[in-house]
Amino acid sequence: MEPSRVHRPYTKPKSTTKMPRCMNVTPFVQSNLGKGRHATANLLQSELDIAIISEPYTIDGMVGSNGNFTCYQKKTTDRVKACIFLKNDINAQLLAGSDSNNVFVEVELGHFKVVVASLYYEPDGDIDDQLRPLYKFHNDNMDKLLLAGGDLNGHSSSWGSNETCARGEAIDLAMAGLGVYVLNTGKTPTFERVCK
Repeated sequence: MEPSRVHRPYTKPKSTTKMPRCMNVTPFVQSNLGKGRHATANLLQSELDIAIISEPYTIDGMVGSNGNFTCYQKKTTDRVKACIFLKNDINAQLLAGSDSNNVFVEVELGHFKVVVASLYYEPDGDIDDQLRPLYKFHNDNMDKLLLAGGDLNGHSSSWGSNETCARGEAIDLAMAGLGVYVLNTGKTPTFERVCK
């Protein structure tokens, strides 16, 4: 079911967070792989250091391993829907608060420590309930820099949508309140469905 449109003027929240300089030179991507085996395999052949992934290909609910990358994931009751692939030479650790839909990893990039988060929000789930793990993580780790990416299943002009729905507005306001910087630029869609 498509979220309802917001029928009032919407102003994009401003974030005062500055991106750490190391994030400008570290090759990374955020992608929804649509549970595709080949999409996951192709991604792992790339020259990336960090891949923030939603809906990876899983076997028995978990993402398989790869020789060049370490996969950070946390399976709870559901299959893994969010994970982070890091090149093996990057020092990192999975942090408390991670679950099947929210993964938090502290990553050392040069002289910086950054928390990289992969988030997957169910399209039909209550957005306030889905934001709770992120709020809790943020409240417990306010001293850490956070780079969050994922498939949040909401539309907002902040990340290039032509319109902002109520769900997108809620996500946008939550991210701005947490000081999260939106990296999307331009009008390039962040999701495209390929039909056969």
